[in-house]
Parts: sequence; C-alpha cells; structure tokens
Amino acid sequence: MHKVCLCSLIFLFAVGTVWAQTDTLWQEGFETDGNGTRYAASVDVVDPASTSDYFARVSNDSISIVSGIYTGFEGAYFWAGEDLDDPEVGGTGISDLDIVFAPISTRGYENLTLSLWVAAGNEGAANLNNYDAGDSLVVYYSTDGGSSYTRGLKFTAQNNGDQTNEPIAQDADFDGVGEGAALSTAFAQFTVSLPQADSLVIKVGFSLDAGSEELALDDLMLTGEVSTTPIKDADAQPVSPAAAVGSDTLEITTLVTEAAAFPVLAFAIQDGGTADTLGAGVDTMVFTPADANTLADWSAVLAGASLWVEGE
Repeated sequence: MHKVCLCSLIFLFAVGTVWAQTDTLWQEGFETDGNGTRYAASVDVVDPASTSDYFARVSNDSISIVSGIYTGFEGAYFWAGEDLDDPEVGGTGISDLDIVFAPISTRGYENLTLSLWVAAGNEGAANLNNYDAGDSLVVYYSTDGGSSYTRGLKFTAQNNGDQTNEPIAQDADFDGVGEGAALSTAFAQFTVSLPQADSLVIKVGFSLDAGSEELALDDLMLTGEVSTTPIKDADAQPVSPAAAVGSDTLEITTLVTEAAAFPVLAFAIQDGGTADTLGAGVDTMVFTPADANTLADWSAVLAGASLWVEGE
C-alpha cells in the first residue's frame, strides 16, 4: 500500500481573492483604569498637595498646566506627567517613569502602524519655555516580549541657541534635538511603522524633572493588514490520539502552537477514493476552526503540505 505522509506545516494567510484588509489590533484611550491589567505604569498618582506634580491617568479637572487646558483628546481621560521627581510622584531624583502596555498579538499581519496623540501643557516661546535637553517623551516597541526595546518616536526640547527653557518638538532623527513639529496643548497625532512580528510590546517613557514641564498622551492604536505572505510556525506540532487508526495511518486531530499553548487548527483528512483505504489517494482535506480561533485567526489555513509516496 502506498503511504501518504504529511509534513512541512506552514500557515498561509488568506484564501481565494486577496485584498489588503486593515484591522485594528489594539487601542488604549485611558477611559477606564487599566493599570495592572491593560498596562503597567511606574506610578499612577497626582500629588495630593499639588496639581502640578503627577504621573497619572487624569482629566483636565484633576491637574493644572501652564497654558490653560488640554484640548483635542478622545473622551474625558488621558495620561499625563509633570515634575516626575517630586517626592510624592516618582520620588526624589527619579524623573524617568514609563507605561508598559500588555503584549499585542500581531501574528498574521503586516504593514503595522502605531498611532498616538501627544500634547504639551506649556506653550511658551523659545527661551521662555521650560523644557530642557533631558526632557522627553519616547515611544518604544519590542518584538521579543519586552526583553529589548527600539525607539519609534521621540519628543524633546528644541535648540534655539541652547536647549534650556525651550519648546518641545518631535525629534524625528533621534539626535537629541526637537527639530520637527512642536507640541502644544492641542493633542496632535503621530504615527510610526513597526516591523512584522508575532507580538509587540509598546512602552512610553516620560522624562520630566521640573514643574512647568508638562506632557500628555492619549488614544494609542495599532493597525495592520492581514498578511498574504506564508509564515512558517516552527512551534506547530501535530497531535494524534493515543491509538492510531491503523498501522499505516496517523490521524492528526489538532495542530497546536506550543509557544502560545492553544489549538491553531483542527482538521480531518478524508479518502476521496473508493472503500479500498488510501489506495485511491487523498483528494479532500477538511479544515475546521478550533474553539480558540476568532474570525481573524481563521484567515490562517494549513498550506504548503508536502505529500510523497513511500518507495518512490
């Protein structure tokens, strides 16, 4: 009897007609308290003795800024920081605080784009503002679960003769000088393209060591297009029942990804020939989503299976 073997399990995304489907993979707007669940902040506190010392999820009513109020944000809440080394905020000498967001599954997507809205509470003119060379807001991303990070966006003080008491602007080339779009109390949107990966971790770092140095963040969103590129899953393992159907047959009941520890696909192989077992060959494969699949997951189907006849 000819023996049919299945190997080289690969995932191919999208079936039939291919189009650029863009999905929102993650979004955070701080409308509810997510500290400890959706994100982990160094602290989440407004100094009870001063509304000008804070690193927290806030509204305009809970803080004060130099140039009035923040505008152009989504909903009622956003994240903001000022004078982070205040003893009641980060602590004396600790002016670098951050927010690390929970890992985002991006497997099966490409052309990933992170967008976010940023504002500055001090709109003072050149040499009459309060931001200095060490003040910044930096957006990082990680493709290895947070073991290492790469900068995606940065905002820091302009240099108008020096970098002391200056407005703050985008530092597009990461040279330590804000030469791009200047920030104001009106939230402005910025975007950055991120690399294709199985998952991403986003971190935003604030560095502000004095009063009147004010920055705010809102409405982070990650989008991506369903990938049309085959992706090999090195962790995928076929799982068969304890007793094989026959000496020359392996019934694969599920396909699991060990790293993620949940079923990826469940499928069956049917003999499309006569009743003489596999002699006529297998010409039909039926795929059924496993319980853990979502509609987006089901865009991934088993493909690239290599078949061979033993002895040939």
